Amino acid sequence: MSLSEAEVEAIRQISNEEILNVHEVFQGANNRSKWLQTESNRFFIKHYFQHASDLRDRLSVEYNFLEFLNKHHVDNVPQALLLNKDQGFAVYSFIEGTHIEVVSDRFVDEAMCFLKQLNKYRKAPLAQSLPKASEACFSSNEYLKNLQDRLERLKKIEIKDDVDELAVNFVSNTLLPEANRIQEKQGVDFCVDESEHILSPSDFGFHNALLNEQGLSFFDFEYAGWDDPAKLISDFFCQPKVPVAFEYWQKVVSAVLDILPENNRLLERLDSVFEIIRLKWCCIVLNEFLKLGASRRSYAQIDIDLGKKTKQLELSEKMFTRTAPSVVLDRVSLDKVVL
Repeated sequence: MSLSEAEVEAIRQISNEEILNVHEVFQGANNRSKWLQTESNRFFIKHYFQHASDLRDRLSVEYNFLEFLNKHHVDNVPQALLLNKDQGFAVYSFIEGTHIEVVSDRFVDEAMCFLKQLNKYRKAPLAQSLPKASEACFSSNEYLKNLQDRLERLKKIEIKDDVDELAVNFVSNTLLPEANRIQEKQGVDFCVDESEHILSPSDFGFHNALLNEQGLSFFDFEYAGWDDPAKLISDFFCQPKVPVAFEYWQKVVSAVLDILPENNRLLERLDSVFEIIRLKWCCIVLNEFLKLGASRRSYAQIDIDLGKKTKQLELSEKMFTRTAPSVVLDRVSLDKVVL
């Protein structure tokens, strides 16, 4: 695989060493990546997907967030080395490691340590310039609108085969009624005080971690920024790539509470947020049926076929049945979590 002139120039600016090897990397549906070997270093080059209907600047968000972490010596993340906005790519240090397949106590502990470490600097001047996380929500109305927007997009699935028809029926007969039930539920109005906002990787989970001799290293901060901790917890347990069992619910909730001021209201809204986020993830995994989802995967050179769509529909149906543990609203009684 060859490099563009801009990529070669970027590596020359960073190391001025001869490039020995270049390898393409499959990382995700929204980007194309490659790593390369010079005489004494390895670097990671990441190109970011752009679409007219999706205005998120993933390139700047990730690069700036990593610069913030690098400046504060959060060392289990890549180093941000060079940004080329014109060509839509950034260069990072290469992280060695193997992917996580099974979650353990140790891995959850390391993930929570990482979360606490990055939030140790949440009041630093540079942190205040960081944006809201992608689809961050700070009120019940924002959560519900975000969910409704995703459901509206799914209403536009074009029926080209039997699986498309099954997906349309699932959206119409299952997801939409559940969203209406949540919307009409009494006592779910809330706003998240600014003192409770935390710095979040947003797409936080073990699918974005590598295990090496030093422990876990974390990557992929395209959606990072300020967010509601209830959303972070819900996403952590809902993301489907490397599932996290509810047996770790108490550990995660307790770790997040340690970040927040004592007068926080996290536990009062957590159940409601989880209900909405669970349904949102049911929608996310159905993106394969949408034109934008197909465009992203085409950019990342991922084939979409009937089998893939069937698998995603089955996953969405399975996720719909998940229910979060109930948490006693007294932090002193947090050990009484019902699993």
